[in-house]
Amino acid sequence: MTPYGGFVLSSPPGLSVHKHESFSTQIIDSLIQEMKKEHYFSISILNSPQFLDLRPFTSNGWESRVYYTYYINLENNLELHADSLVKKNIRKAEKNRIIIEPFSDISRYYDLLCGTFARKNLKPPSSKSLITELYSFIKNQNCGEMVVAKTPDGEIACADIVIWDNRQAYVWSAASDARFLNSGSPSLLRFDDLTRMQEKGIPMINMMMGNAQELWQFTSHFNPTLVPHYQIQSRIYHDVRIFKT
Repeated sequence: MTPYGGFVLSSPPGLSVHKHESFSTQIIDSLIQEMKKEHYFSISILNSPQFLDLRPFTSNGWESRVYYTYYINLENNLELHADSLVKKNIRKAEKNRIIIEPFSDISRYYDLLCGTFARKNLKPPSSKSLITELYSFIKNQNCGEMVVAKTPDGEIACADIVIWDNRQAYVWSAASDARFLNSGSPSLLRFDDLTRMQEKGIPMINMMMGNAQELWQFTSHFNPTLVPHYQIQSRIYHDVRIFKT
């Protein structure tokens, strides 16, 4: 349920670029040596956009691959920043009397999530019990919320769970009902996400949707900034032979 994890490094403030890079390289070199001792056949780590310097890994023979996410600056005028298709879809949703409201029934959300992944012949990314526990934690810590777009008949057209910290917000999870994808509800809900985070004084939101074509084509209409992040991978044993007896 997280698009990336990986390494989190900080260094004492006031260091020069050279000292900062030397400090980070020493830490990563030590970690690489410890990982080698575990004798993994391969290691694959998808780092966050804040982790940029892959050189300690690539100089040790690791491979790298680029992924993407989208950021939106919430200090912009959101209505002026979105393109004409977003505004058209919002008007369509309003004409279809789509209603945006908070929601807390995680069971119904999970059913919607399962349907979203089933359309792509995929299993949901986590069990219902895990998502329930995570959502309870988010609510208890007051660092996230679920909001849905409902039809006039009370059916859930789409739903988003957005979480935040003291630096930015993240579209953590999203689900939709295929019957209502053309109702304008996804654009209305996502624009509402941006507005709510802006009202909380959060300066930036990570839209998380930069790698699947269907998702990036939807998200790019909000005129976000494309931001890279990197996977690093090490195949420690390149020559593994299987012998039959």
